[in-house]
Amino acid sequence: MAWERRGAEVLIGIPHAGRENASYEWSLNFRQLQVDRPHLFSFPFGQTIDVARNLLAETALANNVEWLFFLDGDTLCPSDALLRLLRHNLPIVSGLYPRRYPPYNYAMWRLAPTFEPGRKYAEITGFQPGGLVEADAIGMGCCLINTKVFRMIEKPWFWWTVGRQDDKCPRCGQRLWDPIDEESEDFFFCSKARAAGYKIYVDTTVVCSHDFEGKVEGDRQIKPHTI
Repeated sequence: MAWERRGAEVLIGIPHAGRENASYEWSLNFRQLQVDRPHLFSFPFGQTIDVARNLLAETALANNVEWLFFLDGDTLCPSDALLRLLRHNLPIVSGLYPRRYPPYNYAMWRLAPTFEPGRKYAEITGFQPGGLVEADAIGMGCCLINTKVFRMIEKPWFWWTVGRQDDKCPRCGQRLWDPIDEESEDFFFCSKARAAGYKIYVDTTVVCSHDFEGKVEGDRQIKPHTI
C-alpha cells in the first residue's frame, strides 16, 4: 500500500510482516516524524522482511524519488532523524539503534579481522559518539538510502539467506550460495553495496530505541548500553 504525492523526493517505507501490531508508542513517534520536502509513504503489509524491502525499493524507483527512508515498525527514532540523515547527502546512512535481542549491542558491524565459523562480522564498540562511523553492515530499522544505489546493483537487493542454503539456481541447478555466506536481508544488501563501491555510515547522533511486545527488565523499550 502506498500513499502517493506528485513530485515526491523521499519515500518513507515501513515494512510490516503483519504478525504484530505497531505499539501506541511507535504510532505516536511516527506521527512526530519531521519531513521537510515532498514525500510519500508505503506500507507493504503482510510480506516477509526481504520481500517488503525489495517492494519498497521498487516503489521508490517507480515513483522516481531520490531517497528511500526505511523506518521499521519497532524502531523509535528522534523526530528530526530523517532531516539529520538527509543533511549528510550520503548514499547509505543509518541512525544508531540497538539490536532487538540480547546482548542489545548497536546494529552496526565490521568484517571480523580473522574468520571464525559463524562469525563473519564483529560488533562495532568503543566508538567516539557524536559523529559518523563507517561500518561494513548495518540494520535497516532507521536507514536512508539514495535510490541511485538500487540502480547500480542487481536485484534482489535484499534477500534473507539464513536457513535457505538448499535454494538452487533454476537454470544451472547449482546452490545459490555457500552456507558460510548465510546472511539476513540487511547484511545481504550491505554486502552487495560494498561490492559496488559504496561506503556505509551510521550517524551516532541519531539515537533510536527498539520497541516490542514484551518486557525486558520491566522496560518495554529496549535501550542500548551507554556509549
